[in-house]
Amino acid sequence: MVSVSAKRQAVKRVVEEGLCSERRACRYLGLYRASCQYRPQEALEATKKLVKRIVSLSRKYPRYGYRRIRALLLREGWKAGRKFVQRIRRLEGLGIRGRGPRRRRRGRSTAFPTRATKINEVWSA
Repeated sequence: MVSVSAKRQAVKRVVEEGLCSERRACRYLGLYRASCQYRPQEALEATKKLVKRIVSLSRKYPRYGYRRIRALLLREGWKAGRKFVQRIRRLEGLGIRGRGPRRRRRGRSTAFPTRATKINEVWSA
């Protein structure tokens, strides 16, 4: 399966060489003309600042997840959706690290096992 961007480049090449029109080239390659004419938009300045803030908060608080980072952003007055914060953290590789393995107790116990002096006083030996 060929990607849309590859089809877009093929249409552009065919039209530049003058082999056929854009409309016909799109039809041959199975590409919508709207997709062919699409130009990706630059991210807005406010979005870039929000991404920087998400990254800085995530680095400052490495144990915080996306929910708490989003809560901090909302307190600061940013408008950030849950999925947006999740996506940015995933792209930047800022997921929280899991806890390490539990450490086993070392050494011997200093307590002596208790003995029952009455009935029903100790239930384990």
